[in-house]
Order: sequence, then C-alpha cells, then structure tokens
Amino acid sequence: MNICYFLDEKFIHQLLTTTNSVVKNEPSLDISFYVGYTGNLIYLKKLKSLCKIHFPEYKFTFKHIPSEFPDIDDLCSKCYNIKTCASHIQTPLVYYRLYLDLIWPEISGKVLHLDLDVIVNCKISEFFN
Repeated sequence: MNICYFLDEKFIHQLLTTTNSVVKNEPSLDISFYVGYTGNLIYLKKLKSLCKIHFPEYKFTFKHIPSEFPDIDDLCSKCYNIKTCASHIQTPLVYYRLYLDLIWPEISGKVLHLDLDVIVNCKISEFFN
C-alpha cells in the first residue's frame, strides 16, 4: 500500500500522529510512505530521523518539492492566493496532490493521499479494495 503526504516544517508532529494511526490499525501490512516536503532542508533532516526512530520497519521516501520540482512549486504558489484562502489553510500545499503522478512516477498502482489532520480509526486497506 502506498500513502502520500505533503507538508512543511509546521506539520512534522501531525505527520507522526497520522502515520501512527495508520500503522496501529494495520501493523502487518506492507506500507510505503511518500513524503513531499516544502520547508527548510534542516527540518527535512530532522523529519527523516524522526520517521526512522518512530517507524523503523516502514519505508519512507522523501522529496523536497521546491528543489526537486521547482516548476510545480512555482505553479502551485502562483495558483494559491493567501489573501483569499481559508484561514486554516495558509499554504499552497493543497495543490501538490494534483501532481502526484509527476512527483512520484516510481509509484506503481494506487496511492492514497492523506491530509495530516486525519486520524485513521480502521483498517486503511479497506479504501483500496
């Protein structure tokens, strides 16, 4: 199963919480996590370390969107108007999911994008069947 997130440094703890809720409900499932990150590279190193500590048995793949996909980053930033956006969504991260196929071409099969305000309370594999 493939699960994808997008975040910046403000959502590191939410990523850990959401991921924990996924794996607690599917402890024996083979899950690969794909993380698109837009924040400071120093925090990316911290994020990688935290995922390795908390979820050592799972595969995490990270991509830094601004440096690896500058065209997508620019497009999403231009489409996003911070003056007219919802007050709780103060980032263009919501648009990156539209480019999953370009950012993660190595994923074969289905991928589930999860927002980081999601707590999974059941077997997530049911979404794939």
